[in-house]
Amino acid sequence: MRRLAAVFFFLVLVVGPQWARAQDLRAPRARQGYYIGGGLRSGIAAAEADADSVGSLGTLTHFGLWLRFGQKPLPWLGVGLALGGGTEANEDWSVGSGGLLLDLQLEPFSTLDLAVRGSIGVGGGGISRANEADETEDDPSFMFGPIYAVGLSYDWFPFYDASSSSSGGAGITFFVEGRFFPGGDLTSGGGFAGIEIFWWTGLPKRKLELPLDQAF
Repeated sequence: MRRLAAVFFFLVLVVGPQWARAQDLRAPRARQGYYIGGGLRSGIAAAEADADSVGSLGTLTHFGLWLRFGQKPLPWLGVGLALGGGTEANEDWSVGSGGLLLDLQLEPFSTLDLAVRGSIGVGGGGISRANEADETEDDPSFMFGPIYAVGLSYDWFPFYDASSSSSGGAGITFFVEGRFFPGGDLTSGGGFAGIEIFWWTGLPKRKLELPLDQAF
């Protein structure tokens, strides 16, 4: 985990800016520059306790809130951080967890605001019975460990004029994601969908491919 984090930050802080400076001028797009935003997610998760006497916690309903921020050092690459948390519950159990993840976005098509997202990080949380009278000594009580996630997202910019020379703007992201969290007394995984609201700063005009009369 530490080696992966070190490699990630090296790419973001050292290699990323060098790659960015080496690129040709870019055509104006909304999904450029730095970004910040976040939103809600919901879905279904399953969890398994390490204690044999407890076993599966069954299917749980998930609801969460996450914040994400970062930048695009290359037209096809976005890097940043994601942090947040959520709850998962059914009639027998309640699980609350949160985490901090390194966030990577790859854009397979240069003209579409579609991205493949991958994340890795650490998280923790607590587990409890819905009914205290059902508690046993073998019940799981905590989660702490690595978190892995992969998903697909699409950005919609309702106010962006593609025929203009502007870069950046406000957008709405729709996404689906799968997550795996092998942490402490409990191992969980699930599939989620959600919506996020973002602001992209865009690129300065000196980095954009513009007509001469619009470049200054």
